[in-house]
Amino acid sequence: MLVCDDNRNIYEACQRIYRHCHHQLCHNHFKQNIKLALGFSSHNKTHFSFIKEINGLLGHKLSRDDFNARATRIIKYYSFEPKYVQIMLNIAHHQDELLAFHHHKGTPITNNLIESYNKHLKSRLKSICYFQDSKHARLWINGY
Repeated sequence: MLVCDDNRNIYEACQRIYRHCHHQLCHNHFKQNIKLALGFSSHNKTHFSFIKEINGLLGHKLSRDDFNARATRIIKYYSFEPKYVQIMLNIAHHQDELLAFHHHKGTPITNNLIESYNKHLKSRLKSICYFQDSKHARLWINGY
C-alpha cells in the first residue's frame, strides 16, 4: 500500500517495482488542493460551509456507501455553484484512490505523519555533515 499526495510519478515508480500495490491518496493533501483551488484561507472564508462538508467527507475513514451518500448529499445541496460541482466530480473521479484504505486494514488516510518524521530526520542529519562509514551510519540510525 502506498499513501501519498496526488503525484502520479510516485505512484508509477512504485507500480514498476510493486505491481499489485494499491494507491491511497492523502486526504489532507487532497483537501488542501481543494482549498487552494477555491482561494480559501483564514482571511477569505467565502467557501466555509462547502469546505466544512468536504472535511466531513474526507476527514476520516468512511465506508464506500457512507462516502457515496455524503458525496451525493453535498452535490445536491451545492449544485448551484459550478466550482463545487467540478470539485465533486474530481472527488468522484478519484474515489477509488481516496478509498483505497479499504484494501488493507490499518492503512492511514494521510501521509502527514510520515512527512513529519522525514522532516525531523532531515533536520537532524543536516547538522551531521557525514558519517565515518556505513557501520557508523547504521549505528546512528538505529539510535535515532
